[in-house]
Amino acid sequence: MSVKSPFAAIAHPLPSNGTLLPLVDTSDAAAIAALLVVEDPWRTLGYQEETVSRYLMRPDPALHRFRLMREGVLVGVLGIRYPWLRGPYIELIGVTPEARGFGLGGAVVTWIEEEARGEAANLWACVSESNADARRFYARRGFIEVAPIDDLVARGHAEILLRKRLLG
Repeated sequence: MSVKSPFAAIAHPLPSNGTLLPLVDTSDAAAIAALLVVEDPWRTLGYQEETVSRYLMRPDPALHRFRLMREGVLVGVLGIRYPWLRGPYIELIGVTPEARGFGLGGAVVTWIEEEARGEAANLWACVSESNADARRFYARRGFIEVAPIDDLVARGHAEILLRKRLLG
């Protein structure tokens, strides 16, 4: 009998016609990087396409990377670091403006919780202090703001560490 590990690199269907697929192709990483760096908070924080693309493809066995598809179109990305402080850490989640409002982001977070439940005590994320939309998004899903971290991503900007306790 085989036991599936959390965040296995396979296709994961989501509600709202979404699917998480492993990110393994450099052309997909480049396309995702191009989508992200023109949006905030990435634009404000000075992210560059090449740097993001390299991050998405670098070898890192603890970082599980997925492309988010909706109706066959690339609409986002997910990076989950696991294990991290007794649970997974949402290192990166991004959904294109055109794909927002369909429940994909919430479906992704729900999927992460389901994958981690029984394996982990916490679910972690980090958001830019100035990203009010992301702060509301995570608060609606039961995350609490734990601590600001100054100058983590860019000098003069703070990130806020978020935590959701996973019970049972």
